[in-house]
Amino acid sequence: MFIASKSARSTFVAILAILILVTALPILIFVRNESDRETDLALTTLDNALDLQTNYIARWFDLSIMEDIKAVSKLHSVQSLDLHAMAQDLHAMAHGRTDLARLLYIDRNGNPVLDSEVGDISERQFNVLDRKYFTLGKEGVPHITSVIQAKDKKAVQFIGFSVPLIIDGAFEGVILGSVRLSNLINLIQNHSFGKGGYFRLFDHNGIPLGENFSEATPCFSPDEVKNEEGLLIDNISENGKKQMLKIAPLAYGNLFIGAALNMDEIKAGSSRIVKTHLKILISSTIVGIFFFLLLSHSITKAIDELQKQLFSASEADYAPTPTPPSGMPLEIKRIWKSVEDLKEKVCKSIQEVREMSVRDSLTGLHNRRYFEEEVSRLGRGDQDPITVAMCDVNGLKLVNDALGHEWGDKLINKAATVLKDVSQPGDTVARLGGDEFALLVPNSSEKRDIGAELKARLEQADSNGDIPLQMAWGIATGEASRRSIEEIIKDADERMYARKETQRDDARDAILTFFLRMISSREGRKVGHMKRCRSIMAAFVPTIDEVDEIFRKRMIRLAEIHDIGLVGVDPKILGKKGPLTDEERKEVRSHPEIGYRIAIAAPTLSDLADAILHHHQRWDGTGYPFRKDPVSGKGIPLESRIMNLVDSYEAMTHKYYGKSMTHEEAIEEIRRCSGTQYDPEWADRFLAFLKEKGPGVL
Repeated sequence: MFIASKSARSTFVAILAILILVTALPILIFVRNESDRETDLALTTLDNALDLQTNYIARWFDLSIMEDIKAVSKLHSVQSLDLHAMAQDLHAMAHGRTDLARLLYIDRNGNPVLDSEVGDISERQFNVLDRKYFTLGKEGVPHITSVIQAKDKKAVQFIGFSVPLIIDGAFEGVILGSVRLSNLINLIQNHSFGKGGYFRLFDHNGIPLGENFSEATPCFSPDEVKNEEGLLIDNISENGKKQMLKIAPLAYGNLFIGAALNMDEIKAGSSRIVKTHLKILISSTIVGIFFFLLLSHSITKAIDELQKQLFSASEADYAPTPTPPSGMPLEIKRIWKSVEDLKEKVCKSIQEVREMSVRDSLTGLHNRRYFEEEVSRLGRGDQDPITVAMCDVNGLKLVNDALGHEWGDKLINKAATVLKDVSQPGDTVARLGGDEFALLVPNSSEKRDIGAELKARLEQADSNGDIPLQMAWGIATGEASRRSIEEIIKDADERMYARKETQRDDARDAILTFFLRMISSREGRKVGHMKRCRSIMAAFVPTIDEVDEIFRKRMIRLAEIHDIGLVGVDPKILGKKGPLTDEERKEVRSHPEIGYRIAIAAPTLSDLADAILHHHQRWDGTGYPFRKDPVSGKGIPLESRIMNLVDSYEAMTHKYYGKSMTHEEAIEEIRRCSGTQYDPEWADRFLAFLKEKGPGVL
């Protein structure tokens, strides 16, 4: 209904109220939604931060402290039970590691014998046979104890780490180490996240640690903390501010860790919006009052018309209004135009927010949310028949592993372009996530062959020599009025997966061929190197009597693609003339690991993965890829040891830079490095083969 008035004053009051309402309502809705979004984001931030911190502490316990104590148990003095030397080593280890407070040796009868701080304590009448860590130690199990309270005036708290001492298969006691709880507290409190987020440590009663225990009160009941979900509570920080606190148990020590965010930080964005728009409302009100003082009887009718327009806007009708009635004063026309501008901005903002919420940020296609809305809309059956095409990009993981996600994103965008080109007005193209896409075609026609269109467009997309796009699709057509659209989608999905299985090998072969073509275009000599290695290998493996034909064929395949990992190396480095820098050499030496990832991702190459990974590893373990505990000797796969010989001979006789070796010089170099770089047994066999074949081996 319209607001009736008998005077300009009452009419303008009503208009002013409506103007404020129309302006404030979308703002309030937006602020409410923004507040909810910020809360959800804060919860996600807390969960992620808590997961990272608990994992970090678990690694600190397991990989740092526990490994140090295990290292102590392996010391010569400990293994030989030389108590005098052991006391010195325990003292040195405890004082050499800031995390360790002290180390104790407890003999197999449960009697403490040595203390890193005071030395011999065997005369003390104390036994730990009934302690859990000692019981577990006899079973060969390391253990991390709960928080231990020291029996002194300083009230120092510790966390105990025990490792069984096993000598020649017999249990000889326990090495017990302790870490001050304050170290863990400092470790946690030194970490932060987000804007103002921080961590707190709590004991088994829910009391925050790092404060005076006699004065602190529990913040929560440990029984309320669920292992999987944790506990979310509203809390008051030390400075009196409200905060959101997420609690989770630590894996060891019967402790809890909390991640906290101040509500002021969480709500900062929505608070700024409220303040900004409050200023806008106040300013608009002041302007309205100013116009109110200038109104007269002559504009009553114009105000009534304006009132009707505003009322429609208050009903969420933001459609453009026709030209204002003739005879309307200039001032009212300006207000009229301001309202129109406001409605246009609101419409635009709503559309932008809507568009952002239903678009995939990488491809610009619609996302799963929009797709599901369209499925719901088309499910009414008023646009039958409906055709659904479910599509999946083959080989995306292989591309990501070999070339990085930048190339993977390029492949996804290429697929999006193909689907956009195939679609027509009224169709819906959506990226459902990862490598999955969908095409919805309402009011579909039997004359339209979407599968043929996809095939033709894919062939066209791959005609430029770029990274090959291999895509599997399944197409189904049905009437939503007779069967659910979800069943139509399921049919298309099943057909897509069936097609994907038949195309899987072809897709990977196409991508692998592209990789080799990339290597050839960047560094053609590497392709020639692999071809020559294949020739040498094809001549050598028939001389190996103790292996079967499958092994021989695998070795020839290995020689053909052993350097395929070079596809992931910067082409500028591969094409560089002259010596490489340390960083460039490091990147080149990463190619066995890249090749390993490619082989693992491609079933036709998976049997070569380990051989590719280690084909530059030396017999003495000093090759690459670099590892903390590198393989050496016969721990290196036989295929890799043989490939190393073939690869080295070819590289010596066909150097890219500098003078190549002669056949005889290469033989002498392999003989010189036998037992260090090469397996001595296979080096002798390969040298015998080279001598027999002579320089004509290539």
